[in-house]
Amino acid sequence: MRALKEWAAAVEAMLDGAQTVILRKGGILDVPSGFDLSAGEEFALYPTYEHQEAAHVKDSARRYLEGALAGRGGAGGAGAAAVTEIGAYARVEAEADVSSDAAFEALSPMHVWSDSYVAARRGWHPERPVKAAHLRVYRLRGGLAVPDRPEYGGCRSWIDIPGTGGAAGAGAEPVLGDGEAAARLGRFREAVAAA
Repeated sequence: MRALKEWAAAVEAMLDGAQTVILRKGGILDVPSGFDLSAGEEFALYPTYEHQEAAHVKDSARRYLEGALAGRGGAGGAGAAAVTEIGAYARVEAEADVSSDAAFEALSPMHVWSDSYVAARRGWHPERPVKAAHLRVYRLRGGLAVPDRPEYGGCRSWIDIPGTGGAAGAGAEPVLGDGEAAARLGRFREAVAAA
């Protein structure tokens, strides 16, 4: 099954329904043109702990970082079991390359990252576009325990983990109801229209 490596704090926020958007350029080991993603794509959300700091999330979202760090016992950290718990699955509802200040400002309520962190990411490899994607997130019933492997490390966005794909096949239920999910998707489309 394909999995997107994402900060554990962001995954916590997505499972709580507070975040529906990801902003990515891709990791150092990703394709030279940047982050690759398309509408309709489905994947597991693999929580990571590297690089996330309190200054990188909004004050209102610090609880997600604190919660992620408190639950890190199975994340492969020092003294932890070498297993990562996967609790979320996602489908891309829409995506767009964004570059304008207006688009980033409109997208800000849809994610947990601080303005300073978003600005830093925009400035990294400025020739690469920032990919904004609106996700429909599903909670995996019972979760999925994935043994950590060396190939999951490093600055790459995508990894292949054991398991079968598809939210329905993975025993998942949507975090947001259909009406709320559709309303948020509409706000995303309005925001990226300012790109």
